[in-house]
Amino acid sequence: TYFTDSMIQIFERLLDTFEKGGKHNLFLIYSLFGGGKTHTILAIYHAFKDPDALFDEEVLEGYPEEKKEKIKRIAERLKNVNVKIVPIYGKGHLGQPSKPLDFGAYKVRTVWGYIGHALGKYYLVENDDRNYTVPAVPTIRKLFEGQKVLLLVDEIVHYFDNLYNSGNEDDRRYAGNVAKFFDAIGTALIGTDSAMVMTLSMEKKGGVEQVCLLYTSPSPRDLSTNRMPSSASKKK
Repeated sequence: TYFTDSMIQIFERLLDTFEKGGKHNLFLIYSLFGGGKTHTILAIYHAFKDPDALFDEEVLEGYPEEKKEKIKRIAERLKNVNVKIVPIYGKGHLGQPSKPLDFGAYKVRTVWGYIGHALGKYYLVENDDRNYTVPAVPTIRKLFEGQKVLLLVDEIVHYFDNLYNSGNEDDRRYAGNVAKFFDAIGTALIGTDSAMVMTLSMEKKGGVEQVCLLYTSPSPRDLSTNRMPSSASKKK
């Protein structure tokens, strides 16, 4: 993993949120297809799981001394925060109406049911999961109460595509509510000590880069204060 300046900035802002409850709760990483988005998500995941690895000489090799010190400070801060990481990988198994995840005591049919299960609070969203309805913002906030949570959302456009193109009517109806859920979760996270990092892909058509928007939230006002610059994942 090569730590770009933008990646270091993401780590610093995430840590500010987990340590103080910051205003940076939502991070949107833009790039062209194949531009390193998943690479950034994996770097965040592994750094939070094993911060001591950032002290390894092989990891630090080749960086200027100033950047080495920044990485070491990030590692020290990572060791002092207890964060529950929930990967949400659009090409993985998240559950959907036609293909629920069977956990024995219950089946997960939605992405909010998946998050509820991962956090040990499925009961909070059980009715919404069964009915494919979007949980209310206060309910989503309760999912994060009592713990610091980091949602890592990658390749979610693949999940949307599968739902919209499904031959199952419930899948297609649920797809619209997935978009509304990410709208609601962006609102629910504001002011908490939890955060979400989401990748968004861009296409280049006629020499013009176009963002593939997955949903209509948060508002431009929220994006201007919370999102990372588009350069955050353009460097591999």
